Amino acid sequence: MENSRQPIALMLKEAYFDFNKGEALSAKIKLEKILKIQHRNVEVLQLLGVIYATEKDFTNAISSLSKAIKLSPASSKLLFNRGNAYYEFGKYQEAIEDLEKSLLINNQNINALVLCGNVRKECGHKLEAIKNYDKALSIDSNYYEALVNKACVLIELADYKKALELLQTAIKVQPNFPQAYSNRGNALLSINKLEEAVANYEKAIAIYPDYSDAYFNLGNALQRLMKFEESIASYEKAVLINPNNADAYLNCGNAQLKMRRLDEALVNYKKALSINPNAKEVIDHYVLAKTAVCNWNEWALEVDKLNKIVMNYEAVVEPFTLLSLTDKVGIHKQASEFFSAKKFPTNDSLGPLPLRKLGEKIKVAFLSADFSEHPMGYNFVGFFENIDRSKFEVIAVSFIQVSDSPLSKRLVAAFDAFKMVYKMADSEVCQWIREQNVDIAVDMMGPTLNNRQGIFAMRCAPVQVNQFSWTSGAPYMDYIIADPVSMPEEYADGYSEKLAYVPHTLFATDDKREVAERTPLRSEEGLPEHGVVFCCFNSSHKITPEVFDVWMRILEKVPDSVLWIRSAGASMEKNLCAEAQSRGVDPKRMVFAGKVPSMADHLARYRLADLFLDTFPFCAQTTASDALWAGVPVVTCVGESSMSRICASLLHALDMTELVTRSLQEYESKVLELANDGTKLQEVRKKLHVQKAVAPLFNTALYTRNIENSFINLINLVETIE
Repeated sequence: MENSRQPIALMLKEAYFDFNKGEALSAKIKLEKILKIQHRNVEVLQLLGVIYATEKDFTNAISSLSKAIKLSPASSKLLFNRGNAYYEFGKYQEAIEDLEKSLLINNQNINALVLCGNVRKECGHKLEAIKNYDKALSIDSNYYEALVNKACVLIELADYKKALELLQTAIKVQPNFPQAYSNRGNALLSINKLEEAVANYEKAIAIYPDYSDAYFNLGNALQRLMKFEESIASYEKAVLINPNNADAYLNCGNAQLKMRRLDEALVNYKKALSINPNAKEVIDHYVLAKTAVCNWNEWALEVDKLNKIVMNYEAVVEPFTLLSLTDKVGIHKQASEFFSAKKFPTNDSLGPLPLRKLGEKIKVAFLSADFSEHPMGYNFVGFFENIDRSKFEVIAVSFIQVSDSPLSKRLVAAFDAFKMVYKMADSEVCQWIREQNVDIAVDMMGPTLNNRQGIFAMRCAPVQVNQFSWTSGAPYMDYIIADPVSMPEEYADGYSEKLAYVPHTLFATDDKREVAERTPLRSEEGLPEHGVVFCCFNSSHKITPEVFDVWMRILEKVPDSVLWIRSAGASMEKNLCAEAQSRGVDPKRMVFAGKVPSMADHLARYRLADLFLDTFPFCAQTTASDALWAGVPVVTCVGESSMSRICASLLHALDMTELVTRSLQEYESKVLELANDGTKLQEVRKKLHVQKAVAPLFNTALYTRNIENSFINLINLVETIE
């Protein structure tokens, strides 16, 4: 017997030696030979199972370990190894069962406790996972895997302070553990400590250069810092290491979309969908990029798909994407509610608001990432300047570092205090606003890019107001500024906020805007010397196939006319020219407007247009205001949503309701009526010239008084309730 055992012991020792050297095949051959002699050898079956697991051959790993467990059912180690194989195989219930059995036999098995926590974390049982990690840490308080993994769960639970403390301990214990730095980066990213997050991701990568997840998260931090080129490079490194990282392709596409590199964004969205065709969170980004280049292949199918995703609560869809796709306020509201609930749920971590200290003035804070050369900046700067300082104190809370441009300087000067909070966590910003004894906090962005809705989710003021033009879907936003045209009572159910009505229009304008004295020649803009010039400088994603059908019919019926459109790049121009050709219209009648040096120059070139054609359902807002200010009439079409009605609100405030239509058929008829009757068109232009000076639309002081009265009423309501 001794002679038969000795060769087996030697072969087993050699198998261990081969496995430890990385020669798994040689080890498996030796182990299989042993099993032919001793098919009930538990140690051999266990090692064979471990080798299969390292090769990701989980079926054979589980089979081999199951044979060993049958022979030795009280082995904590065997149960742990099979539990680990089940975990790696994605069979979490079986993994938990094995790990719990392993712990019943040996409750001091720290690896089993940590793995049990990992499985429960994957199953979404976060509090149970923390119990497992805590048990492991009670055995060894410096066990860094338990420290790091518990911190991961705390990050998911938004307990960033405790997570950072644990990660600091883990790094002291094991300074070269890359996951600790990467997760510390995640915690810092979550509280908007972006530069510190970047430093931690870079440290993780320095330790482990092939750390795909760290590159991915670094890309996210850089994108938040608006360092888009660097973020794209980081995502590209992430997918070079792990080509199946669909999220990296998605976020890389998002960065490219923000840079208006639309074709590249589409390529990355397609790659994300090729990895996971059912990734519903990718579809809305993909559709937005397609609409931005006016690629309408499968348009109806994709619109229907997104609507169903929203109505069935299948995934978070960016509310902004839907504004161009549907006019249904119910869909907009449901998308915003789901978006806010998932991304920015109500957060009571700062506790209730302290009692409001009544002051002589109402203190209002305006929160935005758009205190810059942005439509919000251009439209609202006059309003900020006109606010009555005897009644109000106004604070700007800027999510960006403002530039030294003339408009930015004017914006900064318009406030009593201008606080830049781009390096502060949401909780710090909210606390700061509370400490300023702010009465009304105004969200100037709505659920759009770079908003920090989490500040409002913590309740930073007694009254929280949505100044943007569609619903936030958030229960903590109390009111939305409205006017009877943009948000009539019949559609009030489409808004989660209460409607705070102002007269005339909710849209701000600045009556100090400059228009360059010189009007460019038509030839300088690529326009023909003669014929009607229809223009639309709305963003390209607002152009739908239905509206484009109308525009092409108009060109057919108005000889020598052209359509002057804002360019969104070569692909957009190519696609629209092809769409025109397919409708029997010469693509040469499409003229694409490029960028000009200044806003004043842009407004001056509007004078070359005869009539502005609005889009539907996402209508012109700033662009309509621009056109009207420059003296160009705008024809619009209204529907249900505020996005389809704001332009009509502007025209009502000018007393030019004859340019508001209620169907695309009526819209087409109105445009043709004006384009084919020069006298009527001139009458409308003359009326616009008069109304600009006397109507409410461009009376910035009047608009300001209207908003002030609304704010006073909201504060009075709060005091009545108190």
